[in-house]
This record gives sequence, C-alpha cells and structure tokens, in this order.
Amino acid sequence: MAAGTAHPGVQTKLIDSGLKTHSCLHSYYNNKYQKIIGGNMRKFLFFAIAVWIISSGIIHPHQYEWRFIVKNSSQQWCAVHVDLYRYYSSTKTTSFLYHNDTKTSAQCDCNGGCDINDQGDGGSECPNVKMWNTLEFSGDYVVYLVVMDEEYYCLLKVPDADEGADFEFHYNPVTHDLGLESNQRNAEILDEGVYTEYSFTIQNDFGGGLGGGKLKLGNQDSLSSPQYPEYGSWTWSRTATAYNYQIIQGFKREFTEWQKGLINKSYNLAFTLDKEDNIIYTAKFNPLYTVTIQNELPGYGNSGNITVEGSPESSPFSLDVVQGEDFTAAGITLTIDNVQFTFDEWYKNGSPTQETSPFEPSGNDTYTALYNAKPQSWSRQLTSPSDVGELIELNWNEHPCSLVSYKIYRKVGSSGTPVFLASVAHGVGEWTESDYVRSGSTSDPLLQYDVRPYYSLTTTEGDPNFENVAYGYIEASIQQTDAGLQAAVAEEINTNYYIGSYPNPFNPQTTIRYSLPAAGYVSLKVYDSIGKEIVELVNEVKEAGSYSVVFDGTDLASGIYIYSIQVNDFLQSGKLLLLK
Repeated sequence: MAAGTAHPGVQTKLIDSGLKTHSCLHSYYNNKYQKIIGGNMRKFLFFAIAVWIISSGIIHPHQYEWRFIVKNSSQQWCAVHVDLYRYYSSTKTTSFLYHNDTKTSAQCDCNGGCDINDQGDGGSECPNVKMWNTLEFSGDYVVYLVVMDEEYYCLLKVPDADEGADFEFHYNPVTHDLGLESNQRNAEILDEGVYTEYSFTIQNDFGGGLGGGKLKLGNQDSLSSPQYPEYGSWTWSRTATAYNYQIIQGFKREFTEWQKGLINKSYNLAFTLDKEDNIIYTAKFNPLYTVTIQNELPGYGNSGNITVEGSPESSPFSLDVVQGEDFTAAGITLTIDNVQFTFDEWYKNGSPTQETSPFEPSGNDTYTALYNAKPQSWSRQLTSPSDVGELIELNWNEHPCSLVSYKIYRKVGSSGTPVFLASVAHGVGEWTESDYVRSGSTSDPLLQYDVRPYYSLTTTEGDPNFENVAYGYIEASIQQTDAGLQAAVAEEINTNYYIGSYPNPFNPQTTIRYSLPAAGYVSLKVYDSIGKEIVELVNEVKEAGSYSVVFDGTDLASGIYIYSIQVNDFLQSGKLLLLK
C-alpha cells in the first residue's frame, strides 16, 4: 500500500468522501469495527485512529498512481477508448505510447489505472482495470496527450513525485466534463477540447506558378514545398513561416504575402494557421533582380563612390530591384590622388547603352559608369638650381598619382607662345634645357616653364600653369649652328620685342640679343656715357625672329656704355658695363 502526504487542497474532500469513496476498504474496516464492539476498547481506539489516518491521506489507500474515473451523468461506469501520447512542448509534436479501454465496472474504486515509475502495485492488485504498463519517466515532469474515443483530448502535465502521490482523472463522456481530484501529485491540465484533425496544403509560389523552395512549419526548418501536414487540435497554435530571399532559377525572390486560398492572410513571414480543414496556404514571392552599379575609373578600376537612389554608395554597389520596378543612379565627379574623374557614359553588361536613369533592369544586370580622367595641379614647387651661365635645369615634386607623367613647356615672357619641349616619365623629377642658359641680367628674356601633368590612359593633360623660373638667353654658338632653333625661338617670342646682353658686366666682349615680332628696319647702336656714338652694330632690314650681335670693347676704356635699338615704332635702350 502506497504511503504519502495528502495535498492540502484535497484533504477535506478525502475526509468528506470517507469510506464511501473506497468501497473495497469500507467492508474491511467495517468487519474490524464489529470485532472491536464485541471486544477490547483499546483495539477499538487503535483501529479508529487507523481509519482516521487512512481517510486523512497520511497512509494512501490506493494502488494506482493514476486512476481513471469515467462515469456518465447517472454515475454509471463507462467504457471509453483512451489513446496515450507523449507530448513535446518545444516542437508541438507527439509520439504514441499506449491505448486501452476503461471498464464498465470498477476495481479499487476506478475503472482504469496505471502505475508511475514502479510506484505502488496497482497492476498486480487491481489487474481488471489495468490500462497499460507502468509509465517510466525521468525529469521534473512529463506532458501526455490523452484522447478519449477520438472525441475529446486533454494535455496533462504529470510531475515526478515521491511514492504514494496519486491523482484521479475524472471524465464524463457525455458532457465532456473533465477534472482532477485527490490530486496529491499536483498534476495539471494544460489544455482540453474537442478532438479534431485538420489537413493543410502549405506551399510557395515564386511567380508564374513556379513552386518549390523551402518553408518552415513550427520548429521544423527547411522543409521542401509543398507540405501536407495534418494537425490535431491539441497542437495549436501552429505556425508556418516563409523564407525570404530564396534563390530560385538564378534569381532572388522577395516575400510579399501569405494567401489563404486566394485571399490575403498575412504580410508577415510567420503566421498562425486557422483551425479549418483542407485549407491551402500559399507564400507569394516577387522575382528580385540583383543589380550591380559600379564605376570604371581609368587606372583605378571600380573604386570610389557612385550615387544610387539619391545616396552616395561605395562602388561596386549591389541593389535588389523587384521585377518591373526601376532605380536611379548617377556618376559623380571624383578626385583621387589629384586626378579628377568626370562621368562620361553608361555601359550595361559590358556594352554601351542608350538607357538613362531611372533604369529598369531585365535581369541581374551590371551598370557601369565610365569616366574621363584629368590630372590636377599639386604642390609642384618648380625650381631651377642652375648657376648663371649654365643651361637651365628644372626640378619639381612628384605628382601624387604614379600614373601621371609630365610634359614640359616654355614661354619667353608672360605673353610668349607656349612651346612644347619634352616628355618626362613619373619618378624623374628633373629636366635640363638644351637651348637657354641662365642669365644674371634682368634685361635678358624672362623664361616661364610649365611642368604639366599628363595622364596617358586618357591622353589628357592638366591645365597650363606657367611659373617664372629664370632670365636666360640662347648661347651664341647654338644660335649660329642651329637654324631650326632660331626659327623655333622666333616663333616662341613672336609677340614681343626684346633686347638684352650677356655677360653684363663684360670684358672685353658681350653679346647683345634682340627679338623681333615682325619684320622691320633695325638700327642698333652703342654710345658712351656722354652720348657719343661708338659703333653702329646693325643697320638693315630684318625678318621677324631672334638675333644676336657681339660688341667688342677691347679698344675702349672701362666704364658705362649705352646700347639703343630702334625697329619700326619700337625704341629701347640699355646699359653696358665694361670692367677691365
């Protein structure tokens, strides 16, 4: 006989029901009571105390830990078919355990019963009402699904407990009234209701009747579509979940809604199935085109930013566009390493396109913005380390872009014609003239140079940026032997009259150089300091160009002399200092 402590909530009921509830024990204690009446008062008191202890639950009188009390409204014992399942709350799934029928007559005050974890001896002492083998479980509790005649169900939580913790499972098959009594084990009814099974079709539609893919039912992941589940009413609430952005036939698919039949059910990925039979639920999707928008910068590939849907994005940028919709994109002016890139045209999938933003893709397209490149100015710091009398040398800082080379230009005077002189590779940083010598006299031509950045990938060069570098002149020996140079110099300075001398001071000779922007009658004379003509060096018509003449002071005394040139309306004088 099992022993245990009665649950406080059922103690009064046990006492009220007294021995009437347990007829098998009632006749036993009644016989003992008769003997006590005819005999020893001490025995009477002993058995009276025993009856009180038993009826109060200190010693439990029942053999089965779980007893079925199945009666109709007239309190007649009824036979019902009972299916027992183990229920798993986390997945809302079940596994079948046993089935049997309750009896139309009682034994041990019940018409069905079972032992739990070998507690008690109901199976041997009350075999006529045994439902199934002893229920074995470990842990704090087990949840069972109890189904009666496939009409009514109950989710029953049965805790593990000490020996003798019993409970009664009361059920009326007519009214479906269900409850627990004498519940020393603290069993709990989690759910109950009419037993129903529902059949469903749950599927994906990726457009144009295209199915397949995957979906989720409850906690069951990555199930192939379609699914045809059958759920009992005890397993509610049941959920279905769509997987967004599935790749089907090479295209991403975007979830739009769940439909119940042909009517919207939910715009959420997950929803709860209705308790209705033979319902079709369909997850609807739209095809998505994964579009790539990128730059093509000469020498810099697809780097930099590009504007997509009004916002600057890092190139390359991926965008999902629903089939039939469009997007906006624009190239923007970029400057990288002092090279400016300006948008030129769009390519689509590697070929020129006449499409303009907004674009409507027809697949997983790639839109490429092609750019022109133009090198910009930088901290050039153009200088000349040449000494007076040396060919002019140029030095400069390297351009930040290693793809930039240099073109060197020269002008004689600020309004002279720019003349291209040479191309220099990146990494050199210096170049030396082959024509002009540095002068120490400001009366010689002021030479301006431009070391201009050149971007060979697009054959573009930077804006002109001439700087004053030095005064200089063409060495006489070069002028006399290089007719081509003379012509080039003439063209270079064809917009200005010019006259100068070098060296100055001199001993005993100096070279007077002059340039004519146009043909004219030239008169070039030298005077002493009081205005007396010493020599006439030139007295003839000259074509436009550059010329030089040597003034020899061998026979003259040291001092200041004046040269004067007159050509057409041009008149200019300068000082010469002879030092012996």
